[in-house]
Amino acid sequence: MFGVYLSVEYAEEAPGPATERAVEAARAVGYNVSGGTDVNCDQGASEQLGLDPVRRYKAVAFYLATENKPESSSTCSGRAS
Repeated sequence: MFGVYLSVEYAEEAPGPATERAVEAARAVGYNVSGGTDVNCDQGASEQLGLDPVRRYKAVAFYLATENKPESSSTCSGRAS
């Protein structure tokens, strides 16, 4: 599974302008994304993105099952298949 992060913001500031722009841009090209998904829901994402482990972050992301196949957006309750 591959995650594509369009924006990442501090949780206490989300949803901010970056989140709003990322959601609009993704939806404009046909991706179903939600704004403000907790980055910690994606195992290893914080480390791969180089985020401060003490802070909480919200992200706009979409997921690829392979390098070429998009999946629906993720929430902490689980990914759609």
